Amino acid sequence: YKKLKDSLMANEDTKKKIEDFEKLRYEIQLMQYTGEEKDEEKNKKLQEMYAILIEDKQIKEYFDLEVKFNVMIADVNKIIAESADIMHQKLLVSAIFQFIIPGFFGAFAGCLHKALC
Repeated sequence: YKKLKDSLMANEDTKKKIEDFEKLRYEIQLMQYTGEEKDEEKNKKLQEMYAILIEDKQIKEYFDLEVKFNVMIADVNKIIAESADIMHQKLLVSAIFQFIIPGFFGAFAGCLHKALC
């Protein structure tokens, strides 16, 4: 992915086309996230740009690899988030057993000791 990207970005014309495409794609995504109304003209232009770009086999391969790379990053983030959640749960259980339960039973044992003695 990186080698292909570097190769494509070395060509100024190709670099500009890809950057223009990515800029428009970002603008459209930002509009969606902020709840702005869909701009059909921008969407159509984006589709046209994409169709033209993927006529170049290297650019098409780059876009395909970019999708795979982003999926891989999303998977890694999911694994990290799940691991962090598991670690949080383990720390919580550990804290309960180290501090709360001994404190409760310690107080209970003190009360029981006073009552019996």
